[in-house]
Amino acid sequence: TEGLAIVAPIARERTALGRLVLLGLIAGLPVVPGIWVGALSFTPQLTALLLGVGAGAIAQVIQQIAPSLRPREGTRGLEPVVAFGLAAGLIVMWGTGLLAAA
Repeated sequence: TEGLAIVAPIARERTALGRLVLLGLIAGLPVVPGIWVGALSFTPQLTALLLGVGAGAIAQVIQQIAPSLRPREGTRGLEPVVAFGLAAGLIVMWGTGLLAAA
């Protein structure tokens, strides 16, 4: 989810490839130590703390992105590109859920 929050502010302007790579690293590199800590922790207290931090991060991303999902004045409903993005995201989540269960 962080990728959308990082790219959205610069989506309307030309951006150098190096800057996009740097932003991608900022968004993705913290995942690696997070996976290690999550996989190696066996205490319920640490697990609950880390799940709380993750839920807070998701809530913050939703708070940042939600205003961009509101329809513009004079229109009804979502913009077609926003509706397509939401539908595509749901389909990808559903598909990966099927793969993970298999």
